[in-house]
Amino acid sequence: MIAVIDGDVLLHATLWETTNYEKAISKLHYNIDDYTSGAFCNHCIIAVGPYDGKNYRDDLYPEYKQTTMRVKGRDERPEHFQKVKNYLYSLENVVVADNIEADDLLGVLSAQLGDNCVIVTVDKDMDQLAGRHFNPRRETYYIVKEPEANRFFLEQLVKGDPMDKIPGLPKHGPVAAKVMNQKSETIKDFAEAVIEAYKKVYKEDWQNYLLANAKLLYLQRKDYDWFTMKTFNDRFMNEGTARV
Repeated sequence: MIAVIDGDVLLHATLWETTNYEKAISKLHYNIDDYTSGAFCNHCIIAVGPYDGKNYRDDLYPEYKQTTMRVKGRDERPEHFQKVKNYLYSLENVVVADNIEADDLLGVLSAQLGDNCVIVTVDKDMDQLAGRHFNPRRETYYIVKEPEANRFFLEQLVKGDPMDKIPGLPKHGPVAAKVMNQKSETIKDFAEAVIEAYKKVYKEDWQNYLLANAKLLYLQRKDYDWFTMKTFNDRFMNEGTARV
């Protein structure tokens, strides 16, 4: 079994635990081993974002991840941040994303490895990926089934993600998204309810706004897996895949 580790989470967790470079490197290796064994795995792959931090979402939506908290966090990085990052990127078992985020790379790698991997991250957004998960902060191991992953993403389309500045539907927060989910017997029912909600808010422009949110929220499962209405229909509206 292979642990597919969120390298961005790993890097930041390590950096905030010490202000000394040598101790940070030691802690980095400790965390890698701890995350791997915690996920009941013998080997690991570490997924990291592009070295310059830029990805396609920045071009789609300039406000993406520009919350005050995130901007402040980037401004307050420890002095040895770049040196530790350089070291992490030099490791043999690190895979670097190209114009996508570490989150997307986790989706691609987990899709390739299938049942032979565990996704290791503290990021709740990873719950849109079906499979085995391990949260090292909470020390919890759990399994997300495909229907649960699909429903999670549809809820995201409704409520958005304030932490990443993804708007979702105006005046539709987490409670509204959860109620819509609970009222929907099947995933197809839920998807149709989401469409109707977008139509009610955005009228004839509903599809453009739905796609704008979906492209920001959707984690890729293969290279160049750009979200389209075909993606939406195949994943959520298809009778064969949207029964529960």
